[in-house]
Amino acid sequence: MLYIGHRGFRVDCDENTDQAFKKAVQLDMDFLEFDVRLSKDKKIFVLHDSSLQRVFGVSKQISEMTSKELNSAKIKSKNYQYPIPTLKHVIEEFLMRPQNKKDERRAECPIKLMIELKGPDTGIHVAALISRYLQNNFLKKNDVCLSGRNLPELKKAHDILPKIPLCLNITSCKEFNVDDLFACTSPQELPMPFDFISLRENWIIGQDFIEKCHQLNVQALTWGFMGLKTPVEKMKQLIKFGIDGILFDSPHSVSKIRQIGNENPITN
Repeated sequence: MLYIGHRGFRVDCDENTDQAFKKAVQLDMDFLEFDVRLSKDKKIFVLHDSSLQRVFGVSKQISEMTSKELNSAKIKSKNYQYPIPTLKHVIEEFLMRPQNKKDERRAECPIKLMIELKGPDTGIHVAALISRYLQNNFLKKNDVCLSGRNLPELKKAHDILPKIPLCLNITSCKEFNVDDLFACTSPQELPMPFDFISLRENWIIGQDFIEKCHQLNVQALTWGFMGLKTPVEKMKQLIKFGIDGILFDSPHSVSKIRQIGNENPITN
C-alpha cells in the first residue's frame, strides 16, 4: 500500500511547509502530496487555498499577488515562521538532494511528489518546469505524479508530459464523476490514462469503487480523514477493502497503521 503525506502532514505540522515535508521524509512516505497555484507573475507556489485567509489571516487572492509579495509572507506557528514554498524549492530540496535519500534502498527510490494542479494554467506552467528538470536528467519520469480534479488542466500537462503518471481526484471532478467511472468497461473509455484515482473516504461505502478501479488497471487512493474521531479504524476498513494508497493527515496514523500491519497483516 502507498503511504502518501497529505500536504506533507496537517497534524502537529503546518501543512505545505518544509517542516511537514521533512516529517514525511523521516517517516519514509512514498509520496509528498500538495497543491500548487500560480502567482500574478506566473510563479508556482505550494498552497492549497485560493487565498491567504485561512493560513495567514489575509484576505488576498494568490492569483492577484506577485511572487515577491508571496515570498515575503510567512506562516506563523508558535515560535517559527515558515515561508511559502515554491515548486522549484520542493523539487530541489526533497528530490534532488542526496542527503534526503536515507539509505541504500532509498538511494534509487527517493520520496516522490504528487502535485495537484489548482487554478487556470497551472498545468502548462508545472509541466514546463518539470520538463526542464527531466531534460537535464535531474528527475526521472516516475519521480512526479500530476494530480487534479480539473480535467482540462490535467490534459494540458499531460500533452506536454505524456509519460508522467496521472492521478484524478474524482470526488469533485465536474467533467468525469464517479457515475462516469462506473459506466466505463475498459481502460480505453477513461478520458485520460490515469494511474491513480482518488476518492474521499466517506464516499467509499464498500469495495465497489476499488474493484472498478482495479478492473480499469487503476490504483485506488483515498483521503479526507482529518475530521474523523477514529481515522485509523476507517483506514483499517478501507485496507480490508483493498485500497491501494492512503493520504495521511497525521504522522500518528501512519505509525499506527504500520504497527498494525507489522503485528497482524491485513488481508482481503
